[in-house]
Amino acid sequence: MVLVSLGLGLGILTWTGCSGTSGGVDPVFPLPPITGVTFRGSVDLSDVGVHTSLGGYYHSIKAGFLAAIIDYSHFKIAVEDDPSGIGEVGQDGKFSLSELSVREQAVLRFTSSRYPGFVLEWMGADLRGLWGSREIRVTIRTTARSIVARMLRNRYGRLLDPEQITDGEIKPVVDALIDILEVHPEKISSGAPLDRVAEVVAAAGKVADALEVGNRGAFPREWSILVYQGGDNNLDLALKSDLEEMIKIGPPEKSVLLVQSDRPPTGIRRLLIAKGKEQVLANVGQGNSADPLYLGDFVAWSQRAFPARRFSLFVASHGLGWRGEPVSRGVITDEPDRATMDLLSFSGAVTAAITTPGPFVRPIDLIGFDACLMGLVEIAYQLRACGKFLIFSQANEPSYGWPYDLLLSRMASRSAALDGEGLGKLVCGAYEDYFVNEGLASRYSGTLSLINLAQMDNLKLRFLDWAAVLYRDRETIGSALRGLRDGLFATPVGFSGTERYLVQAFEFIDYRDLADLVQNCRSSVPQANVAADHLMTAFSQTVLTTVRFGERYSRAHGLSIAFPGPGDIADYVGASFYPMFDLSRETVWDDLFTDLALASAAGRVDGRNLAIELEWSSGADLDLLLGEPDPQPLAGNAQTVWYSPAEGSATPNGRFSLDSAKSGLNEESWLAEQSVLPGRYLVSGRMFSGSKITTPTIGRLKISTIATEATFLSPGLHPGEIFNAAIIDITAGNISIAAGPETAPPD
Repeated sequence: MVLVSLGLGLGILTWTGCSGTSGGVDPVFPLPPITGVTFRGSVDLSDVGVHTSLGGYYHSIKAGFLAAIIDYSHFKIAVEDDPSGIGEVGQDGKFSLSELSVREQAVLRFTSSRYPGFVLEWMGADLRGLWGSREIRVTIRTTARSIVARMLRNRYGRLLDPEQITDGEIKPVVDALIDILEVHPEKISSGAPLDRVAEVVAAAGKVADALEVGNRGAFPREWSILVYQGGDNNLDLALKSDLEEMIKIGPPEKSVLLVQSDRPPTGIRRLLIAKGKEQVLANVGQGNSADPLYLGDFVAWSQRAFPARRFSLFVASHGLGWRGEPVSRGVITDEPDRATMDLLSFSGAVTAAITTPGPFVRPIDLIGFDACLMGLVEIAYQLRACGKFLIFSQANEPSYGWPYDLLLSRMASRSAALDGEGLGKLVCGAYEDYFVNEGLASRYSGTLSLINLAQMDNLKLRFLDWAAVLYRDRETIGSALRGLRDGLFATPVGFSGTERYLVQAFEFIDYRDLADLVQNCRSSVPQANVAADHLMTAFSQTVLTTVRFGERYSRAHGLSIAFPGPGDIADYVGASFYPMFDLSRETVWDDLFTDLALASAAGRVDGRNLAIELEWSSGADLDLLLGEPDPQPLAGNAQTVWYSPAEGSATPNGRFSLDSAKSGLNEESWLAEQSVLPGRYLVSGRMFSGSKITTPTIGRLKISTIATEATFLSPGLHPGEIFNAAIIDITAGNISIAAGPETAPPD
């Protein structure tokens, strides 16, 4: 009898040969068909003096009893990532689970329904497969072994039979577990179960790290390739075609191909792809694939259920850069739910998924966006801790998208030799070759670039230095920078759009090629050339590969940067995600382009000392409302644009504090930028119509500058009521403050 292969995560065993036979003779003792694995056994804590608050007995009392816990029936059984694996424990500790499919690993968790956080474990692992009847004994030592083996799997992708971990190796973990169960039961709770207590995590982490250094355990596969398809939109048929390409070729050697697909006909399904077929591992039904919880769960589950030496995550959907609003702009679009996943939510979901107790972060080896317009410095910097390498397009992707059949066929027998950089270069090469070799480059234009995320911190520092020079000298070089932003080539008739701009633009003209921008600034801003040299050195170390085809993006070098003008600046202020990006918070780039864009409409004046604070005493929900002068009023009319913290942190002329509904504080404030638009600013307060506190509430508004301060008190406000507190008139060299009334803000 020879075990040939274990289906990757399928729970399938293939057998050849026989027992007691030769040739084609039937076996004397034929084997029954293998249908699965059954776990039965008992929970035994007789060697632990479980604290009385956990249903146990102290050592001095325990001697008269056979077990530390006299009743185990409060333990419920669940099998990790398998909803069919549930069961109960008898009062005497005995249990038996229904048959499960054959698998390479199983983690059984015994959770107390009576004592929150009291959790025991048993784990089995065998690359040849767990099958047949398994008699197990769940103890404090099996719990320690399971915690360590899971850490080794989750941190490094190695699978190790916990029984191969010695008593000596797990002793620190056992000691930590016993100390909690016997002496410090207060450390566990529903939010901090036994395996998540800091002392247990620290001890188990050291053991797991030592096992990795000792090359213990094995990698079940070289790559786990994850594809997240957000196709509940007008990309449905394109993503269906991509899935067919994957099924046509199948996964590479020693790898697994997992797809979470959301399409209108089927809803969200989790698929295991083999050559010529797909297997549905989970069928969620209709759901919102733009919800970051779905993405995070897919990534975390894949790393647990399909451990591997390396992981890649490819995201296929609509992509329109950093923007999160309105619904048509974002990373992933789900049209029925009118939702998008912005980059902050994306990075947060992935970071949470790859972070395990410790905390320990295992970056994804390669992240790729099969989506349009994602190739921004802002995005790469935001994702720098999520992965090792990143692939994306600066421009719109042609409707064909990535050629998954060509990619998988090229990867077929090379997976073991590829790291994240190697796979990234393979993807870029397959993308370019497909369009060029199929003769499509004469009709379509495209780009794809490979980014070394480990270099993003250095690139940001060099970019900060360069941008700081521009910001420092913005008064003298502002006209030149605006000329570069808005300038066009005198191109032949028939050329239009992105290729006409002096600085390479893309379908969103506020996205500009960073290297081309730096090059064009050299003659206009020579004082920044030393910083530009350092920036371009860092750029060459960060952008490892750039491919482009067609005529539109001849000056694309792999990374774009946002450089909005007056027509786009509204997307970057007010209810905008942009000021929340790490690059925005850590550099002056957004301050520079905001000044340049707004100065196109009106000159700015000193405003850095203006501050507005709204405070109140009760737990009511009040909003600070600020009306700012419109930088481009229609027909010369001095119009007002209203903002509040609930809509976002940034305004064209300053920044709000966090909305009180999120901060939990009875205050909101606004602080002016160093320079602001001159004109009339209106300040109001409003009691939110949905406030849980409905009793009359008095707001105290303070407006201050370096020279003066004024305070205004509201009448007792009821939900939905507004008080018009103050008027601020700003001119060059003067800020005056007066009491209202004035036009009320819109609802």
